[in-house]
Amino acid sequence: MIIKKIKNPKKSTSKSERIRRLILYVVSPEKTDTSEKCIYFGARGFLTDLLNSQIGEMIALATDSVRSADTVNHYVLSWKRGESPTTKQVDEAVTLLQKEMGLEQHQIVYGLHADTDNRHLHVVVNRVDPETLRCTEINRGFDIEAGHRAIALIEHRQGWAHEKNGLYQVGAHGKLVRCDRHRDRAAPVKGDGKKAERKTGKRSVRDVAIEEAVPVIKEATCWADVHEGLAQKGIRYRRHGNGAVIMIGGSAVKASQADRQISFIKLQLRLGPYEEPDQAADIPADGTLTIPLQVRPNDVDLSDYHQERKNYEAARTKALSDLIRQHANQRTSLKEMQRRERETVLKGKWRRRGVALNALRHALAEEHRTALHLLQDQQKEERLANRERLPPFPTIEEWLKANRDPFLAALWAHPNYFMRLEGHGTRSDSERRVYSIPGFRSIVRGAYVHYCKLTDPEHIAFSDRGDRIDVCDTTDRAIILASLQLAASRWDEVKITGSDDFKACVVDLAVEHGFRLKNEDLRQTVEKRRKEAEELKIVEQKQREEKATQSSSANQSLPHKPSKGFER
Repeated sequence: MIIKKIKNPKKSTSKSERIRRLILYVVSPEKTDTSEKCIYFGARGFLTDLLNSQIGEMIALATDSVRSADTVNHYVLSWKRGESPTTKQVDEAVTLLQKEMGLEQHQIVYGLHADTDNRHLHVVVNRVDPETLRCTEINRGFDIEAGHRAIALIEHRQGWAHEKNGLYQVGAHGKLVRCDRHRDRAAPVKGDGKKAERKTGKRSVRDVAIEEAVPVIKEATCWADVHEGLAQKGIRYRRHGNGAVIMIGGSAVKASQADRQISFIKLQLRLGPYEEPDQAADIPADGTLTIPLQVRPNDVDLSDYHQERKNYEAARTKALSDLIRQHANQRTSLKEMQRRERETVLKGKWRRRGVALNALRHALAEEHRTALHLLQDQQKEERLANRERLPPFPTIEEWLKANRDPFLAALWAHPNYFMRLEGHGTRSDSERRVYSIPGFRSIVRGAYVHYCKLTDPEHIAFSDRGDRIDVCDTTDRAIILASLQLAASRWDEVKITGSDDFKACVVDLAVEHGFRLKNEDLRQTVEKRRKEAEELKIVEQKQREEKATQSSSANQSLPHKPSKGFER
């Protein structure tokens, strides 16, 4: 079952008009819509039995509450398809709804409609208390919450199917239990951590907490296991306020943000009251933080980048702190100078000279205010100049473009765009070899040997790093073939990484040229296609032999006709 609250579509309508329209719609909807039909209706809290008299009673009681502009609530309770409640079950459902909302003595009109595949019950409630003549606030304003509790009781007592995402259900002891399945889901990610990783090359603290701390905490059976297991990785779980944080180096992340199952409350329910870590269980001296500096250490060597960034950020932070300290000293000096000036100028006897004193104070305050504004403008310009002189350190992509190789920058920013060939054989930079490939020219840049087509020397076709080959242009079959030939000349087997289209092209070339692939699925596909090709060749050979045999036998079976001579 579900419950909905129908809002007042026209708030300018008077109380009497709204009540009249609602009750007439609930009792006889076919007057306004022929497709709807009310199969059962009832009313409670009225002195009379006639419908028009009940409408008049509700209007009169609603009018007594002058301060409330809208005293009527309209709810709809809907059953699932195939569920058809009886009249007694409808009355019981209304009773449970009244009780959960605290409206036992209030006026209620309800009607069961059958215009759709789902039976649904319209309930019109007058929130004005007949004794106090004041409008009742249902469940402190959370009336839908009370409605969900009533639905859980109705489902339990009448045997209806429970809603998948229902807020409440009846427990083993017959008591309502709130369903918090949504709280067991992963916490929503705030911000784009992957974008920050691409810029700085460092994993986010939240990702480290999820990958390193969460498994340890979930496997722990006591608080000592939590502290000792995390200490081995250089991580700490500490109480903070009413919750807990995971300390990773100098950064902290809320435990509930990493995983709701390791929140402070959930862990206390599972492991007991919180216990502080022992001194021996704290981070050991040799404990290192499990945060690698590089997100993808095998792609690009970023040791120089991180060192330069660290030095630059230290100098930038020092310059900024020095400027902040200098500005604070300037403001303090100005305030002290203005204070002494006020004492000097306003010193003396000003008896019966109040007007002159006030004028002098006003002029002096205006002068001091102007001086302060000038100082603030000057400091603002200095901050802007310092920001221009020391801008944020460039991202990895920008740094690679300026200092290394545009290819490395593109490889770092868009790793999925580059297809990769990997093998068993590796070599150091000192053993780097430049291969002569027909139709291509080589360019040596750092640890890479780039190969470009002679017909397109401005664009890199593929690059040889030593332990792998990165294919940049995956649309050219000749480029893929040349890269595979280079890989096959150096390695026994080649591992393919890339898109499905790229792998399909590699499989075609492997079948044609006999390349050995390391990928199990691709190798099986290649072997299957090779067998099919061999079987096809055998079949074609047999067909050719049969045709040759048939043609030779046909020639032998033809009758020999002697040539006719000339008759004399």
